Amino acid sequence: MPKYFIPQKRGAHRIACIALYRALLSKCRLIDIPPSFHRGDVPPIKYIIRRQFRRNAHVTSAPLLVAALRVGYEAEELLYTASTGDGAAHSK
Repeated sequence: MPKYFIPQKRGAHRIACIALYRALLSKCRLIDIPPSFHRGDVPPIKYIIRRQFRRNAHVTSAPLLVAALRVGYEAEELLYTASTGDGAAHSK
Protein backbone atom coordinates (compact mmCIF):
# COMPACT_ATOMS: atom_id res chain seq x y z
CA MET A 1 0.00 0.00 0.00
CA PRO A 2 1.46 3.40 -0.89
CA LYS A 3 2.38 5.75 1.92
CA TYR A 4 0.19 8.51 0.55
CA PHE A 5 -3.02 6.46 0.82
CA ILE A 6 -5.56 8.46 2.80
CA PRO A 7 -8.75 6.45 3.36
CA GLN A 8 -10.93 9.49 4.08
CA LYS A 9 -10.32 10.74 0.54
CA ARG A 10 -11.20 7.46 -1.16
CA GLY A 11 -14.78 7.25 -2.35
CA ALA A 12 -15.18 3.53 -1.76
CA HIS A 13 -14.00 3.79 1.84
CA ARG A 14 -16.22 6.78 2.56
CA ILE A 15 -19.29 5.11 1.08
CA ALA A 16 -18.66 1.90 3.03
CA CYS A 17 -18.22 3.77 6.31
CA ILE A 18 -21.26 5.97 5.80
CA ALA A 19 -23.37 2.93 4.91
CA LEU A 20 -22.17 1.10 8.02
CA TYR A 21 -22.85 4.17 10.18
CA ARG A 22 -26.39 4.55 8.86
CA ALA A 23 -27.09 0.83 9.19
CA LEU A 24 -25.93 0.82 12.81
CA LEU A 25 -28.00 3.87 13.68
CA SER A 26 -31.10 2.45 12.01
CA LYS A 27 -30.71 -0.86 13.86
CA CYS A 28 -30.20 0.79 17.25
CA ARG A 29 -33.59 2.51 16.96
CA LEU A 30 -35.30 -0.88 16.90
CA ILE A 31 -33.97 -1.96 20.30
CA ASP A 32 -35.97 -1.09 23.40
CA ILE A 33 -33.78 0.18 26.20
CA PRO A 34 -35.17 0.86 29.67
CA PRO A 35 -35.35 4.56 30.54
CA SER A 36 -33.06 3.99 33.51
CA PHE A 37 -30.13 3.56 31.09
CA HIS A 38 -30.72 6.92 29.41
CA ARG A 39 -28.49 9.71 30.68
CA GLY A 40 -29.70 12.40 28.35
CA ASP A 41 -31.56 12.90 25.11
CA VAL A 42 -29.46 10.42 23.11
CA PRO A 43 -29.97 6.67 23.66
CA PRO A 44 -26.81 4.95 24.94
CA ILE A 45 -26.31 2.67 21.93
CA LYS A 46 -26.54 5.60 19.54
CA TYR A 47 -24.09 7.55 21.70
CA ILE A 48 -21.57 4.68 21.64
CA ILE A 49 -21.83 4.31 17.86
CA ARG A 50 -21.34 8.01 17.26
CA ARG A 51 -18.44 8.18 19.72
CA GLN A 52 -16.60 5.28 18.08
CA PHE A 53 -17.02 6.72 14.59
CA ARG A 54 -15.72 10.09 15.79
CA ARG A 55 -12.81 8.41 17.54
CA ASN A 56 -11.81 6.47 14.41
CA ALA A 57 -12.39 9.30 11.94
CA HIS A 58 -8.69 10.10 11.54
CA VAL A 59 -7.29 6.57 11.57
CA THR A 60 -5.18 5.93 8.47
CA SER A 61 -3.50 2.65 9.36
CA ALA A 62 -4.82 -0.21 7.23
CA PRO A 63 -4.79 -2.85 10.01
CA LEU A 64 -6.62 -0.50 12.36
CA LEU A 65 -9.18 0.33 9.67
CA VAL A 66 -9.83 -3.32 8.94
CA ALA A 67 -10.22 -4.09 12.63
CA ALA A 68 -12.57 -1.14 13.18
CA LEU A 69 -14.74 -2.06 10.20
CA ARG A 70 -14.83 -5.70 11.30
CA VAL A 71 -16.03 -4.65 14.75
CA GLY A 72 -18.64 -2.41 13.13
CA TYR A 73 -20.02 -5.21 10.97
CA GLU A 74 -20.11 -7.57 13.96
CA ALA A 75 -21.98 -4.91 15.93
CA GLU A 76 -24.45 -4.53 13.09
CA GLU A 77 -25.08 -8.26 13.10
CA LEU A 78 -25.51 -8.25 16.87
CA LEU A 79 -27.94 -5.32 16.74
CA TYR A 80 -29.93 -7.06 14.02
CA THR A 81 -30.25 -10.27 16.03
CA ALA A 82 -31.17 -8.28 19.13
CA SER A 83 -33.85 -6.33 17.26
CA THR A 84 -35.44 -9.49 15.87
CA GLY A 85 -35.69 -10.99 19.35
CA ASP A 86 -33.37 -13.89 18.62
CA GLY A 87 -32.05 -15.58 21.75
CA ALA A 88 -28.54 -15.81 20.29
CA ALA A 89 -28.07 -12.07 20.75
CA HIS A 90 -28.58 -12.36 24.49
CA SER A 91 -25.82 -14.93 24.82
CA LYS A 92 -23.20 -12.66 23.19
